[in-house]
Amino acid sequence: VIFDIPPFRPYQLLKLGLPYNYHTYEICCNFIDDMVDIATRLNLNILLKRKRKMNSNFHDKRYHNHITKLLKSSNNFFEIDYNLSAHYVISQTSATISFPFTSTALISRHLKIPSCYYDPTGLLFKDDIGSHGIKIFSCHNELSDWLKIHLNL
Repeated sequence: VIFDIPPFRPYQLLKLGLPYNYHTYEICCNFIDDMVDIATRLNLNILLKRKRKMNSNFHDKRYHNHITKLLKSSNNFFEIDYNLSAHYVISQTSATISFPFTSTALISRHLKIPSCYYDPTGLLFKDDIGSHGIKIFSCHNELSDWLKIHLNL
């Protein structure tokens, strides 16, 4: 299971006056695309649990369209209802991969489910305090090796 954070529309961010935003359309799509690529190479299914319902007034429509396209074109990419409790979903899975830094990785650790963060940019430090000691991967090989170990592949 992967957990994302849907990016906001650029206009919404400008209104807030933020100097830098990690949760951009490009970075969020890279996260999803990398997950699908790795899962395909390892012959795994991947389940996306969105943080919340997409709101066209606030969220980037391009991201929603990208997800919709992947759901139609990929044989191993599925979406879980965003209304389901993250705690429940995590308790039913073998491993979780979270977009930095969602609380789902902490829930996984609490439930003793293997968990990590994936940073598609390589910008985050491996020992970033926001990770709370949970591994941060930024390349395909690292994440693939981690999945092989934790899923007994």
